[in-house]
Amino acid sequence: MAPYLSSVFFPAEAQVEGLLLTFATFSAGYLVRPLGGVLFGHHGDRRGRKRPFAWTLLLMASSTALMGCLPGYHEIGNVAPISLLMLRLLQGMSMGGESGGAFTYIREILPKQCYAGCGCIVLGMFAGLTLGYLVHAGLLLLMSIDAMTDFGWRIPFWIGGLLGVIGFVIRTRFQETLSFTQLQRQGGIVTVPLAALFQHHRVEVFCGVLCIALNSTTTILINVFWPTYLETVFTESRQWLSLVGGIVLFLAGLCSVGVGFIADRMGIRKVFIFAVIMEFMLMFPIFYLPSQSEQWLAPAFILGAILTGVVSIAGPGMLLQLFPASVRYTGIGFTYNAGFAIFGGCAPLAATWLIQKTDIAWSP
Repeated sequence: MAPYLSSVFFPAEAQVEGLLLTFATFSAGYLVRPLGGVLFGHHGDRRGRKRPFAWTLLLMASSTALMGCLPGYHEIGNVAPISLLMLRLLQGMSMGGESGGAFTYIREILPKQCYAGCGCIVLGMFAGLTLGYLVHAGLLLLMSIDAMTDFGWRIPFWIGGLLGVIGFVIRTRFQETLSFTQLQRQGGIVTVPLAALFQHHRVEVFCGVLCIALNSTTTILINVFWPTYLETVFTESRQWLSLVGGIVLFLAGLCSVGVGFIADRMGIRKVFIFAVIMEFMLMFPIFYLPSQSEQWLAPAFILGAILTGVVSIAGPGMLLQLFPASVRYTGIGFTYNAGFAIFGGCAPLAATWLIQKTDIAWSP
């Protein structure tokens, strides 16, 4: 919705700057993700996994739905973009707590099938992105660009908010995990989980952030930077690329579930090493082949889906074994989101810089 939001929330005479500011606003959500992981992780490690895991979804639902209700720049001036930024920061905090809560809950509720469970989490993430592609495509079939800018852009935010409320109701009926109830009985609750994390588990935090670096850089490069790069090469195929991009994301999610089942049988370390080897083998053809001919787009898409599916399990899967129950929610939440904020956030900038300096399209 960024092109429509730039028209609504920023002055019309600064359209290019407005688009950049819109992307900057939504990128700001990455910066507060580690803070969300710490805040919700504190409550998750102190009072139980179930409650903060449900409230993260309600926070995401309410902030998303409220975005669809905001007046534009012409109604309330600078208050409009500031309000959009505030809601985006709330979304980022929610995502920070959500990721740590999801992986922690799966780790403790399905100890023998936790990696397959993580695959289902990843499938849910990618299915949501695919739904975003499809909703946008459907709206464009029903509405003109003017209608989308005037009103239609609000509909996806309301749909997202509604789905979030439904998810919240479901999560309130979840059971508390056995690991946390045992921790309570044994008196193992830590007063300040973040302090305990950095006092006793600094090496694990460092290793965890590096594990997520593999996941975050690959996912962002293939699913954020790469489609933009292809659109600059094949300008006449933008609609096709957008549709296929959504399908590929869903296939990547299905691949993650399959890799999760394999990890439950073989162990996550072997899967992680395999993911690193795949990274070295596949990233070059994924970028190189489409730069040579449009006929290589489909094979490159398939390779991208496979690689994304594997690394999306390998990185988070390693986190599940790094931290004890007393600091697990905080540890997973902080390391996962710090890895995305540091490495995933910088990946598109680094890729763009490489292409500018080398003048080689496949240099990333």
